[in-house]
Amino acid sequence: MGRGEADAIALAEALKTPILMDDRVAIDLARMRGIETRWTISVVLEAHRREILDRKAAGRAIEDLVASGLWIRQDVLLRILAILGKR
Repeated sequence: MGRGEADAIALAEALKTPILMDDRVAIDLARMRGIETRWTISVVLEAHRREILDRKAAGRAIEDLVASGLWIRQDVLLRILAILGKR
């Protein structure tokens, strides 16, 4: 876990607010401290479910996240894209 994640956890704890993160170690630490966490992909899928993002925009957002370095297991990525009708 890096300094950025540690600072984000400290801020979320101080503000008593949920936190958006994808680092497994950081998520485990945040949850141990009683902080609600959300995965980035879950926010995109929720936006799609609430019809804030259409299928194309949600799929593009996920592809952009992966292209920018967000790691998602291949089988999980393929299932997400299939749900969105991208594959």
